Amino acid sequence: MQPLAIIATTMVDTKEDKTKRMIQRNTLRGFMAQTPVDAIHPLVFTDSSTLAAQVREETMAVHGDGLETAVSIPEVLHGFPTMRGIMREAAAAARKAGAAYYGYANGDILF
Repeated sequence: MQPLAIIATTMVDTKEDKTKRMIQRNTLRGFMAQTPVDAIHPLVFTDSSTLAAQVREETMAVHGDGLETAVSIPEVLHGFPTMRGIMREAAAAARKAGAAYYGYANGDILF
């Protein structure tokens, strides 16, 4: 089934900061806990292959649809990803998935 929306976010490898990783994991789970369960598909931008693997493992348990979940940061300006690059990638992912909407949410804000 195609998702209603693609929600993009950025996440960093928290290394040993277990609290920050728990917050990121809860945010990711919050995206996927919307009703119905496959309504929201997360798109996580990260430059950490370790975190990307963890995100893919977590989302595959809910979304076995083959849509990409973790991608590298598309465009960087002054050391930070640009919103233009993130939204361009989110729009492309929404078109590919057939989602009606796409957007961005901070990786540490719970819904």
